[in-house]
Amino acid sequence: MDVGLALRENGLRRTPQRVAVMHALQGGRALSAHEVHERARGECAELGLSTVYRTLVSLADAGLIDMIGQHEGEATYRLCSGHHHHHLVCRACRTVIELSRCDLSPIESEIAEDHDFEVDGHSLTFHGMCSACRAASGSRRRRATHSH
Repeated sequence: MDVGLALRENGLRRTPQRVAVMHALQGGRALSAHEVHERARGECAELGLSTVYRTLVSLADAGLIDMIGQHEGEATYRLCSGHHHHHLVCRACRTVIELSRCDLSPIESEIAEDHDFEVDGHSLTFHGMCSACRAASGSRRRRATHSH
């Protein structure tokens, strides 16, 4: 990913701090602000934690990163692809898999109609364990059961 181009295309100025944060988020894992700070300081030594927090907010607002959820009470972030997608998140290693397939339009329309609500977007995240973490823990794959 050309970080400078991505920043420009999303209306953000290219700064050493933003570039360092974007580089720190590469790799597919969801990271906390503290982890981003540790990684990014290798590239931008003067980067402060408060700047990391502000940068994460501005990058999320611009649609360049996703706030994935919480891990041990702290929000986690990752680079996103820019198109509409959903996530599978491993609760053990925090690997994030993007799901580009989205068949939620029928249910979204039904819910909007049922509640007289105008929907302008949605997000969906599935949490669980990836195959590598299940294998490492000796856990077997469980099938989700649904009751109707």
